[in-house]
Amino acid sequence: MVFKAEESGHEVTAIFNGVSLDSLNNYSFLKEISLKLLKESGFNILESSEHVFQPQGYTFMVLLSESHFALHTYPEYNSIYFHLYTCRKRDTEKIFSTLKEIFNPKEVVLRKEVVRVKF
Repeated sequence: MVFKAEESGHEVTAIFNGVSLDSLNNYSFLKEISLKLLKESGFNILESSEHVFQPQGYTFMVLLSESHFALHTYPEYNSIYFHLYTCRKRDTEKIFSTLKEIFNPKEVVLRKEVVRVKF
C-alpha cells in the first residue's frame, strides 16, 4: 500500500526582474502594499520586521498565523524577490498578479508548489 500525504501547504516564489529603482527604493510603499494585499487575501498578520541594507537593499518579513511572507530587493539587479508559504488555502494568485501589475517587471520567474507532509 502506498501512502499519499494530504496537502499541508502552498508555497509561491516570484522573482521580478527589470523593476524600476524608484519602486525598489520606496520601502514604505513596499511594506504598505504587502500588508494591504495580505490582509485583503484573508491572512492573519501576527508580526512584521524590516531591514534596510547599506549601501542598498531592503528585506521585509511578515509572520502570519498561516506561516510567512517575505520580500527582498536587489537594486543592483533591478529585481525583487517574493516568497509566500501558507498552510491554509488563500488567494495567493491574486497577490502575485496584483504585485505584477504594480511593479510591471520585464520578466517574472514564478514557482508554485504544493507541500505534502507525511504524519
